[in-house]
Amino acid sequence: ASEKLGGLAGILVAPGFGRRGIGGKVAAIKHARENKVPFLGICLGMQCAVIEFGRNVLQLPDVNSSEMNTTAGNPVIDIMESQKEITDKGDLAPADVVLLKSLDLAKLALFEQARDLSTDLLKEWLVRYKFKDWTKHRTNHDGAAVTQKEKENRAKEIADALANHKIWRSHGRNLDLVKLKKLRIEIDDYSDDSELRNLIREYNDPLTGYIDRLEINVFLHSRYIPH
Repeated sequence: ASEKLGGLAGILVAPGFGRRGIGGKVAAIKHARENKVPFLGICLGMQCAVIEFGRNVLQLPDVNSSEMNTTAGNPVIDIMESQKEITDKGDLAPADVVLLKSLDLAKLALFEQARDLSTDLLKEWLVRYKFKDWTKHRTNHDGAAVTQKEKENRAKEIADALANHKIWRSHGRNLDLVKLKKLRIEIDDYSDDSELRNLIREYNDPLTGYIDRLEINVFLHSRYIPH
């Protein structure tokens, strides 16, 4: 590699797919690191940089990316769990193929961070406000005092379940009332009140359409009406 790359002022290792050319990319990156040549690795290029460092600096055996070698002893690069849920299904539906092609992993990571933050905030909100007056059990251990730890455990159970897309798969649709009841969450159910149900739908449908048209990412509903 040094013979071919010796005269370069900088090295860029570009994106790519599959095993082909990995050895050459790793060799080029090794040359850049050892000779302090400015280097930029994009996508697969950055994967190869991690592989090179693991092999030649950390001296780890069998370092690779699981994309190249699924049985690597030290898979320093792995497929994200969100992708595995799609690819592990075997036969991919056309919608899955479109999703994989359009998947922005950086944006997906941000979504996952936002989900985790929302879960943490919901746990805190439930304990601090929703469970503030929950002092005695009404189902299990009827009449027994509710401890702080029990409030925290219940808040975690609810928040984790609401964040679990395997349960909901809502894709923007309203949450399933039946599943909410299975979580033992007390809710106002107007299903049997046809007049009130229709009024709620008349309010909800234009509102959700408005949110979709304006591509509003966050919408907070409040009882407060400004004068």
